[in-house]
Amino acid sequence: MEPVELAALVRPDRGLGGPLAIQIYRGLLDAIRAGELAGSLPSSRAAAAALAVSRNTVLSAYKLLRAEGAVTIRAMVAPARPSLGPA
Repeated sequence: MEPVELAALVRPDRGLGGPLAIQIYRGLLDAIRAGELAGSLPSSRAAAAALAVSRNTVLSAYKLLRAEGAVTIRAMVAPARPSLGPA
């Protein structure tokens, strides 16, 4: 997925008053559940640049997605949705 597509799906808003990481997490989780994201997410650096937030903010959101079981994270590999296997 290109970071530009990510910015179209997730729009963190500093004016909402909540943590940006939570906003990103919720936006990505909604997009994953709706089937709008398939395969890998952008790297944390690319996502941070596309969303104009710090890399730590994106990493926090990705960690929340991992805890939810929505993505798998491995070192040096972009976060990806887990394989669901045959239906």
